[in-house]
Amino acid sequence: YLGRCSFLFSPSLRTVRMRRSGIGWRQPARHVPGWRKCRRERVWGQMLRVFSAATRPSFRHTPLLDVSALGWAGKSVSRMRLIKFLIQFFCTILVLILALGIYAFWIEPSSLTVTRVTIPVEGLRTPIRAVLIGDVQPNLPYDTPRRFARIAKLANAAEPDVVLLVGDYVSHMRWRTGFVNPRRTTAMLGTIKAPMGTYAVLGNHDWFWNGSEMRRLLMEQGIHVLEDSAQRAEARTPSGDKALWIAGLNDALTQHTDIAKTLAQADTRAPVLLLTHTPDVFPKVPGRVALTLAGHTHGGQINLPFIGRPFVPSRFGARYAYGLITEQGQRMFVTSGTGLALYPVRFRVRPEIVVLELVAK
Repeated sequence: YLGRCSFLFSPSLRTVRMRRSGIGWRQPARHVPGWRKCRRERVWGQMLRVFSAATRPSFRHTPLLDVSALGWAGKSVSRMRLIKFLIQFFCTILVLILALGIYAFWIEPSSLTVTRVTIPVEGLRTPIRAVLIGDVQPNLPYDTPRRFARIAKLANAAEPDVVLLVGDYVSHMRWRTGFVNPRRTTAMLGTIKAPMGTYAVLGNHDWFWNGSEMRRLLMEQGIHVLEDSAQRAEARTPSGDKALWIAGLNDALTQHTDIAKTLAQADTRAPVLLLTHTPDVFPKVPGRVALTLAGHTHGGQINLPFIGRPFVPSRFGARYAYGLITEQGQRMFVTSGTGLALYPVRFRVRPEIVVLELVAK
């Protein structure tokens, strides 16, 4: 069959055998009078012969594979059936790849979910609800004003007692189609209100851009920026007086971090939450910290079935990629964030806002 179609790839289309004039060799077609008509007749004649051969019953129903030796008596696969099957198979694969690409490059990165986690905290007298937001890293066309409004609406709908931000409010993604001014990001974060206040640390992308300017923009919105420092967060609410120490570290990837100096500023008799951008500092966190909160990894952004998370920006690999992690009595929660890093793709790692229910242990 392919032999009959070889004329489509043969250089003979550029030449004409002059049978009628008695010439037994090929000459360039442009040197022969009427060469266009001769070539057209020859091509159409070849195509007609191929079509006639392919539609003959002897061709369409000739068994290509004899499976009687396998015990399937009377069964055979004809050439046309095999061709039809292969076409359907490859078309199905193409549709699946296209659907997967649309989901991973558009639907999931544009989505937003609320994750609720209850964590017992030793020494806590009154339950506290905290909203954790990490790695906003806005990029167009995903992070539109409408999506910003949705992030703020979902966070305020949780009615948090305190809001915790773990860095990266500006994006340096490689495949970035549009830059979002950090002033818009901080203005959106400033609309999230909580009686105990909003506390933030800076991330590596903030320092890649301009850490000092990012600090100023956050403070303009009334957000407390913690850099190797600790503050007591407290508020009087209808459910009772609530108090908590919140400590924040410098970004360990771009700045110097001193955990001991930071925790020395907190009351040793009260529970302490530690905010850090990267989770890689977790092995160095002492036991007096009730809970460590981190971001940076985005959950790897891709979580493949049977394979896991192939790309996690951590020197510990997928060990601290996402979720509630417990090691030697210490607990840390790592959020997947709401934005994108490096590449605009997410698969089975949805953007999230985390609502932490901190209860007495």
